[in-house]
Amino acid sequence: MFSWRLESRSEMCTRYNVHKHETIRWFDWSSYCFLLWSRQCGHDSVGENASVDTTEKDGCTALMLACQNGHDSVVKALLKKNASVDITKENGCTALMLACQNGHDSVVKALLEKNASVDTTEKDGCTALMLACQNGHESVVKALLEKNASVDTTEKDGWTALILLVKTVTTVW
Repeated sequence: MFSWRLESRSEMCTRYNVHKHETIRWFDWSSYCFLLWSRQCGHDSVGENASVDTTEKDGCTALMLACQNGHDSVVKALLKKNASVDITKENGCTALMLACQNGHDSVVKALLEKNASVDTTEKDGCTALMLACQNGHESVVKALLEKNASVDTTEKDGWTALILLVKTVTTVW
């Protein structure tokens, strides 16, 4: 068993001598998936024996981490290996929601091409469209609307995506 200390993802990749173009193989310790760390670091090779849909305790997958951080080439590599686009974390969050929240246009488009569900809701009722609106990501909002994302869904406080968008725009002004 490894002793584990908090360290940055790049430190961890350096510690295990993982390089950008190196094939990542499955490696697990203390219930933590090295593949997830590798995806977070932006490594875009997926080993033959790697399980791309492995989840961490909270349900997080390598695809979710890559989407959250906007690693286009990693997302494409994982999708090519048939990573599931609709796995949800404990809170109901999906890879699409993470990409939308952070405004990663090309990642959102790649997920939508793989038919990611646009109307999945988190436990608090938030959708990918709400997260994009709340964070002012106009091109992501347009992409979701082109895929017929519901504009009528309400989150726990009764707010719709439109209300969140208006709130964001008026806060900026």
